[in-house]
Amino acid sequence: MAHVFKPTFTMTDPTTGEKKKRRASRWYVEYKDSSGVRRRVRGYTDKAATQALLTELVKKAEKEAVGLYDGKLAHHAARKLDEHLDDYRDHLLGKNDSERHVKLTRSRLDDVFTACQFTRLVHLDAGKVVTHLATLRTGSEDKAAISLSTINAYVTALRAFASWALRTGRIASNPFTTLCPVNMETDVKRVRRCIEPDEMRKLLDATRTAPPFRGLSGPDRARLYTLARFSGLRASELASLTRGSFDLEADPPTVTVEAGYSKRRRRDVQPLPAFLAQDLAPWLRRRIPGALLWPGTWRERAAEMLRRDLKAAGVNPKDQTGRVLDFHSFRHSYITDLAQSGVHPAEAQALARHSTIALTLDRYTHVRRADLGRALEKLAPPPATETTAAAEKLATGTDPDPLGVRLGVRPAISCPEVADDGTGEERGEVDLALVGSESDVTSCHGLTEDDAGCQDDGPTWTRTRDLRIMSPLL
Repeated sequence: MAHVFKPTFTMTDPTTGEKKKRRASRWYVEYKDSSGVRRRVRGYTDKAATQALLTELVKKAEKEAVGLYDGKLAHHAARKLDEHLDDYRDHLLGKNDSERHVKLTRSRLDDVFTACQFTRLVHLDAGKVVTHLATLRTGSEDKAAISLSTINAYVTALRAFASWALRTGRIASNPFTTLCPVNMETDVKRVRRCIEPDEMRKLLDATRTAPPFRGLSGPDRARLYTLARFSGLRASELASLTRGSFDLEADPPTVTVEAGYSKRRRRDVQPLPAFLAQDLAPWLRRRIPGALLWPGTWRERAAEMLRRDLKAAGVNPKDQTGRVLDFHSFRHSYITDLAQSGVHPAEAQALARHSTIALTLDRYTHVRRADLGRALEKLAPPPATETTAAAEKLATGTDPDPLGVRLGVRPAISCPEVADDGTGEERGEVDLALVGSESDVTSCHGLTEDDAGCQDDGPTWTRTRDLRIMSPLL
C-alpha cells in the first residue's frame, strides 16, 4: 500500500556515546510503479504537500499501467531547453546542412528563447514570440531594426525546431502552428537588376588587371564572374568546384555540383553553353587536379568583392530606379536571358533548378525596356482603308449587295430651296452629278405630302428609301 511516512535513523551522541533513534525532518512516500516495483521518493517537510505528491505518483503509475501516460514526454519536459537545442544542432549537421546555416539557426533560436525566457519545452508560446519579433522589427536604442525577410528567417527556424520536436516525441503538439511569415513585398529593401552586356564587358576587362582579393587573382575572378553569368551557379556552389567537376567533352558540356553544396541538396549536373566551355578549357588544364578552383573565404565577401571590381570598371551598381547589382544578379541575368531567348518555360525552370515555374518567371525573370519596345514592334498595323467607291456607297446608305443593305454614316447633302418659277439653277434643281444617280438620292421636295419630313418649312436633309429605317419597330 502506498503511504506517507517519516523514516527513523539511529545517531550516536558524541559526548556520551549513547545511541538514540531520531525521526527525519522530511516526509517520504512509498508506492508501487507501473511495473510493480516498490519505489521510495523523498517528499517535503509539509505532510499535506507530500500526500499530494503521493497521489500524483500513484495516478501516474496507474495510467502507465494501462498505457494512458507517456513517460517519454515527461522525460523531455523535465530536460532543459538548451539540451534540446544541442540535439537539434546535431540533427541539422547529421542531415548534411552547412555549418554556417546550422550556426545561424542556433543563434536565432537562442536569441528568441533567451528574450522570451523559455527554459523548458512546455514554456514555448507563440504569443510571446510574436511580441519579441515585433520588437526586433521596430528596433531599439541598442539594436537596429531588422528587415521583414530576416523576420521570416526567424519564423522559419522556430517552426522547423518545433516540427522536429513534435516528430521526435518531445512535445505533444506544435506550439508554433499559428506563427506565420509576414508579407515581404511591403518592405523590399533590395531589388536586384540584371547586368547589361556592356557592363559585363567593362567588368571583365577591369577585373583581369585588378589586384588580388582574399587570395583570388584578377584573372581568376574574371573566370568566376563569367561562369556565374552563363551558368546560373550560386556563390557557394562555385566555391566548391574543382577541375574534376567539369566535363567539357560531353555533349553538351557540363559542370557538376555535389549534393552537399547544392541549395536543394541534390547532385546537380548543369549544362554549359559551348562558347563558355571553349573559354574555360585552356584555363582548367592549368589547374591542380582535386584542388578548389576558387579557394579561400571570398564567398563570405562576394558582394564586397564585386563592388570593388565594379568600381574599378566604372560601373554603378545602382541604376536610376534604385535597383542594385550584386553577385546573385549574375544568376538573375542568366535566367532572364533564358526567358527572353524563347526557351520553353519548363526548360528554363530545369536550367534554373527551381522547384516551381512561378519562382523562375516571377522572381528571377526581369523585363528590360528595350525588350518591351521590340515586343511592341510585333503588333500588326491597322487594316488598309476602304476604296473611294466603297466610301461613296456608304455615304448614300445603300449597297447593291443582294444579301442586304449597308447603312452609311456620312452626312447627307442638303436640299436647296425650291423657287416659284424658272428653270435649272433658278428652280433649285440638284446637280445629280455631284451626288449620284436618282436611285441613290431623293430630294425632300420630291416626296409626297404624307411624309412627315416634306412640309414646306420642315427640315431639308437627304433621306434613304430603305423601308427598314422607317419601320416602327426601329
